[in-house]
Amino acid sequence: MFDAPSGNAGRDVAHFRWNQTRLRCVQERMKTFLATMITSLALLTAGLVPSAHAAPTPPASGDRIAITLVSDAEHNLAAGWTDSANHPRTQRNPRLVTFDAASGEWSQTLTYTARAALVDLAVYLQSAGGLAGCRITVNGRVVARERVSHAHAIARCVEAADAAAPHR
Repeated sequence: MFDAPSGNAGRDVAHFRWNQTRLRCVQERMKTFLATMITSLALLTAGLVPSAHAAPTPPASGDRIAITLVSDAEHNLAAGWTDSANHPRTQRNPRLVTFDAASGEWSQTLTYTARAALVDLAVYLQSAGGLAGCRITVNGRVVARERVSHAHAIARCVEAADAAAPHR
């Protein structure tokens, strides 16, 4: 009815552990792949969908830009933003360092002076929790913001430069 012990219990346990390790490796690769795909989709969407709070005049060289990311999780899945030279930057597993006990939210603000003549600001955060938020301010004025609440939410904020818009 039952097989007799083979006498190879040590080898069987080692094989089982090897399979568990291999499964964890595959799971980790899938998580990385999915995070990369979602990050790519978020960047594409962020560049195509303008914010409802977009300013009529795009940010210009010398403008003070502040990007704030908010989440209910300290460690998140992915973030992306446009830097001071108008280059896209991304980070996997970003950590938000400021905790607000009253709201239970983590946040991080990046502030810089734009060095590009026109800046297409695109920011996103994919939360590891259930809340993601972003806000862009230009010279102290909020030009884009979004808060999304659901599992692994992605918040996108966009302030797109219009080539036809007058320079400041």
